[in-house]
Amino acid sequence: MSLKEGNTHSPHKLAYSILLFVLPAAIREQVIGDLFEEFDELIQTDRSLWAAHQWFWQQSISTALLYLWNEKGGLMAFIVSILIFGAVTLMAMLVSSGLKYYLDWPSLFLVIPPAIAFGIAASSFTAYKNSLAFAFVDQIEIDEKEAKSACQFLQVTGTSAIYMGFFTSMIGWISMATNITGDDFSQTFGPAFAVSVLTIMYGMGLKILCYTAENKIRFRYL
Repeated sequence: MSLKEGNTHSPHKLAYSILLFVLPAAIREQVIGDLFEEFDELIQTDRSLWAAHQWFWQQSISTALLYLWNEKGGLMAFIVSILIFGAVTLMAMLVSSGLKYYLDWPSLFLVIPPAIAFGIAASSFTAYKNSLAFAFVDQIEIDEKEAKSACQFLQVTGTSAIYMGFFTSMIGWISMATNITGDDFSQTFGPAFAVSVLTIMYGMGLKILCYTAENKIRFRYL
């Protein structure tokens, strides 16, 4: 899409990108073309670049709001659900005992990378990349086989995360039972047990995200 020949000015790239993102493919070229033509005419008649940019921004925002929910409603709901999940989880951590008690990098690495590796092994690396694209991008044409493969990756990854969480927690419990003596039980057991169950929490968190993304893809493409 371009302006008339001879005009060196063009609308702001961000406004143009918003229109590209929101408008359905069937009418995208026509709507943006009409807006570009009017933008060009405003510059040539009024000789006011600022007024033309202001008009284009107003039209871009009003057009985006008109189509946003119908075209991107599923994506918006998915993002909002993730934000709510993150906010509720963070609030619960802060209210209970403090954020630092829920962050343990070794526990995180024991769950997340193996779960993703199992998901790729059960599907493909392409399915891993597609799962992110299909979950966060609406209004794209994809093959049914690709959608099923992405769902397979998410399903295996989420389930593997839970299994890895419990498996590594059991390792921690065995270590606790072997090494903690009666003399230091009261001082050692609580912190050790708290760390050991973090892997279960991480696994459940990843499962929730994968489950939501998988069902979004199924609803949208299958």
